Amino acid sequence: KAILKSDVAAYGVNTIHSAEEEERWKSLPVGGYERKQDAGMLDAGSGIGHPTIGGANGGGIYVGEGTNIQDACVVTSYEGHSSIGKYVTVGHGAHIHSATVGDESLIGMGAVLKPGCVVESQSFIAAGAVIERGCVVNSGEIWGGNPAKKLRELTAEEK
Repeated sequence: KAILKSDVAAYGVNTIHSAEEEERWKSLPVGGYERKQDAGMLDAGSGIGHPTIGGANGGGIYVGEGTNIQDACVVTSYEGHSSIGKYVTVGHGAHIHSATVGDESLIGMGAVLKPGCVVESQSFIAAGAVIERGCVVNSGEIWGGNPAKKLRELTAEEK
C-alpha cells in the first residue's frame, strides 16, 4: 500500500467539477487563507484541533491516468503540490515530496524526490537516487546517485 498525504486536498477534490475549477484551486497559495477557507479550514494553520498532521498548510496531490504507484511509496504535499503525470511508474518505496513528475517517466525503487524538484517527461530516476530540493531533471535524462546527478541522455529506443 502507498501513502498519499495531502492536508488540504480533500475538500477541493470533492468540489471540483470542471478543469477551470481545478486550475483555480491549484492556483490558490499553498498555506494561504484562501486555500484554507476553500477547504473549510479556518484555523491559523497551527494544526491545533485539526485532524491532519502538520495543520492545513499543504498543497494537493495530482496523479495522471495510467500511472502506477507501487507498494510502500510515500507522496506528500506539505510545501506545495505534488503532481505526477500520465503513464508514470513510481517504484516500490519511492518518496515524492511536493515535487513534479512529467508524463511517461520512471521513478526507481527507493528514490527520493525532495520538495520543489521537477522531473520532466520521459525521464528516468535510478533506484535509490536522491533528487535534491529545487533540482530540475530535463526531459529524456537518466539520473542516479545520492545526491543524484545526470548520468546520460536516454536513447530514442529507451524513450
